Amino acid sequence: MQKILFTLLTIQILVGTINSQNCNSSPNWRVTKEDIPNFLNQNDLFFASELVGYTTGVRGTMRKTIDGGKTWKIIHKVEGMGTKANMKTLYFIDEKVGFASGDAFYNTFEKIKYDAEFLRTSNGGLTWKKNFIDSVQSVYDLKFFDTQHGLAICYTNNKTYQIAETHDAGKSWTFLDTKISRVEGLNFILAGARVLVYGEDKLDFRNKMLAEIKENGTMDYSLTTPPGQCSFYFYNDNIGYASTNDKGYKTIDGSITWTEIDLPVAGPWSLVHFADQNNGIIANTIYEAETFGWETWWIPIGLELFITDDGAQTWDRYETGERCVIDWRISHYAKHGEIHFYEGNHAGTIMFDSLNKVNEQVRKISIYPNPVEDYLFLDTLSQDPIQAQIFNVIGQKFCDEKISSKISTRTLNPGYYFLRLFLPKKRIDIPFVKI
Repeated sequence: MQKILFTLLTIQILVGTINSQNCNSSPNWRVTKEDIPNFLNQNDLFFASELVGYTTGVRGTMRKTIDGGKTWKIIHKVEGMGTKANMKTLYFIDEKVGFASGDAFYNTFEKIKYDAEFLRTSNGGLTWKKNFIDSVQSVYDLKFFDTQHGLAICYTNNKTYQIAETHDAGKSWTFLDTKISRVEGLNFILAGARVLVYGEDKLDFRNKMLAEIKENGTMDYSLTTPPGQCSFYFYNDNIGYASTNDKGYKTIDGSITWTEIDLPVAGPWSLVHFADQNNGIIANTIYEAETFGWETWWIPIGLELFITDDGAQTWDRYETGERCVIDWRISHYAKHGEIHFYEGNHAGTIMFDSLNKVNEQVRKISIYPNPVEDYLFLDTLSQDPIQAQIFNVIGQKFCDEKISSKISTRTLNPGYYFLRLFLPKKRIDIPFVKI
């Protein structure tokens, strides 16, 4: 048997400061798994809030959770959303208002091929209204700024990939004039409130570009990318990560500049999730080769997890024994790192939850003002001095002292930082901005 890590990237030697360990989960993360038998082919997972989430898939199937993914209920079985088409993508404005779209549909009885269907709900997915997107075969991803204004990544009837825009809740669509001919991964990159796309330059397919779609429909092409083809993940508007075949990169200014860092394998099929600016996880499916006669089958045997608690400066490697395959995409708005998986005739979700954020002692601590000029004040019930450190987003330390109520920020340059506090049984990091 041969164990491999299978991604859409070239198989490679992991780079960076990575310690390999075998255990069920890391000390700072909880990995939980929830099975749903005989419920396959769910294409997208989307959390409208911390508790309410949805999945959808083939022929109008849908399930819903109202407890943060702990339990799921099938609210629509086959054709339950009022469609026979394959639904590929979801987007919810809030817990009630949402949108879904996917493939065109051929009616064998009428012998008519319809364009891609677009569905919208205003009651939490119970009922849906439907229309068609003219000249579009498939919709791969959706992003809505409000209940009326949205974007879609489409594959058209003339076999081109285009970005479409609507201002009437999807009843009509127009294609944006963009320099990108094909969006890599066929999905939007959400960087906080910003919407980015990465793909091929229309004038030179060998050139890749990263662009921001503004709310007025214009494109900003001033963003830079690392050399080579990349996969991207953004924690917020400014902090993002990029991975190529053999290198990793980080930006702290919204993709204006990139710094090379040590980063494990992170491809289009990887889960990349940061609970905060420092605590992050990358997950990949591990496969094992089994030979039957002249045929070789790749069997999933577990998950490979890379954990960082210092903003991607160092990583620890772990393996779980979960025989499941990471499927499609992470939920856009998941507070935890929910992903969809399949295993045999089972399907479900895996939740990656950072444990250092769930602690009563943490809830009793706050800092102010934020943003700050001269002094950062600590509001805590503790009567004892607390060891405190200040770091910037790339891990440089600027202060290390015991404090009771305040710490000076006078010598810091304007920018993003975090205050690290060492409590008796917990270390916490609180982000702040120096102005």
